[in-house]
Amino acid sequence: MYELDNIQIAQSNFHTINDFSRHTTIQKSDFTIISQNIRSIYNNFDDLLITLSEFKFQADLITLTEGWIDPHKPIPQMDNYTHFVTSRHINRSDGVVVYIKCNHKTIVQEINLKHASCLQVKVGNYTILCIYRSPSNLNAENFINSLNTHLVTLHTQNNIIITGDININLIQKSSETSQERSNRLHYLNTLATHGLLPGHTLPTRDRSCIDHFILKLDRYMGTCASITVLDSTVTDHKMLFLKPSYLAKSNYNTSKIKSSINMEGALTYLKNSNITDLIYYNNPIILTNKLISILKQCILSNTITRTIPNKKRLIKPWITLGIVRCIRNRNAMQAKLRADPHNEILKITYRRYRNFCNSVIKKVKRKYEKEDLAKSIKNPKTLWKKINTLTYRNQPKTQNLELLNLNASPQNSVNSVNDYFSNIGKNLAKEIIPVTTLHNRADIISPNCSQVSSFVLLETDPHEVYLTIMSLKTDSAPGWDGVSTKFLKYTRELCSCAHNNSFG
Repeated sequence: MYELDNIQIAQSNFHTINDFSRHTTIQKSDFTIISQNIRSIYNNFDDLLITLSEFKFQADLITLTEGWIDPHKPIPQMDNYTHFVTSRHINRSDGVVVYIKCNHKTIVQEINLKHASCLQVKVGNYTILCIYRSPSNLNAENFINSLNTHLVTLHTQNNIIITGDININLIQKSSETSQERSNRLHYLNTLATHGLLPGHTLPTRDRSCIDHFILKLDRYMGTCASITVLDSTVTDHKMLFLKPSYLAKSNYNTSKIKSSINMEGALTYLKNSNITDLIYYNNPIILTNKLISILKQCILSNTITRTIPNKKRLIKPWITLGIVRCIRNRNAMQAKLRADPHNEILKITYRRYRNFCNSVIKKVKRKYEKEDLAKSIKNPKTLWKKINTLTYRNQPKTQNLELLNLNASPQNSVNSVNDYFSNIGKNLAKEIIPVTTLHNRADIISPNCSQVSSFVLLETDPHEVYLTIMSLKTDSAPGWDGVSTKFLKYTRELCSCAHNNSFG
């Protein structure tokens, strides 16, 4: 037992959000997990987004527990993430929400555990159990037994991570009850039989360690994971960060860059390129290819790419730099209060500033959303797209397994569905009563008595091309040539003649 207790499966430490963001480096091959007790995802989601904007990276998997999930409300969405949520809840505060980066291939399944909500995520060679167990059940025996039953089914998995708010304190206290001690020992012993050990025992709420990272890592990798307990202000629970150093992933970029075109420089470049000489080309195909080549080279030569510093990097467009400073100031005040919890002046000052900060966040967000909708009032397609985004109606696509259970086997079920849709036209035709014959129907068709209208193609001119360019939508996506509409409009005076000549 002594050897088991001294196994180091992860390096754990405690940091503030600012220190962690300043000193932590995330490599492209690193896989990162964040776990946070959200205590109502509808009330604290904006605060979570602002906290995440402090980081220099985007976590690959974010677990939120104690979600207070309302089945009649949509789950808030995060850009570049797909979310999953539990459907079986014990009480109002129950629920687990998991956000996963869209570039990962995952299999998500809801697991039925006693007195707990659980989502199982399989990504790469890892199986991650995201769990929330309500503290309303003081005796955790049924939960532990059901967890043990499920872990038996995962005995072939070499890499297992259990995370979430389990509400079982891993820190032994002199004042703990016999039930708390029994829960802790039964929980740890059960996990140990499956090769799972606590990744950390640092306090996550007051002096208790109830938010866990339980790990089973492939011993042949030779590298332990890194766990950081972050002093966040989203709720009274700390935020947990995990980096299994050797879990490789693809299509991940930690740097944030912004590219912009120097329009004045591009215009000068085109003037020096003798673009007007294109009017002497007789072959429109050669002319078009030459024009596109000049425009693409012009854009490439005058594009400026710069890295956005972390302090100016915003995860949502409505999160201004002023709000970020407000959040940092609030966090600093909370840190002072935690260092001196009996100081009434600090307590009153912090609470007032916290409430003020929360109200400012809500006002700024509502104002941005209102102005954003007003800009699209004349474009129904864009308007509805923004409405769906603001109301979180863009739900992720899920696998519909009901159709596969229509018959005894999935193959027979698929054949039955295909047979229905392949014959639907024939079946509808059989139901139509033939009132008239083909000959009678031909008689009632009147001959076309209208005169033939004339049709002519007029030659194009630079003014027509100019008007056509200006009628294009500025915010539309560029075509295969990569030349944006905004750039075409800016260079319209130089390009009109060349475009006109390409139409012959």
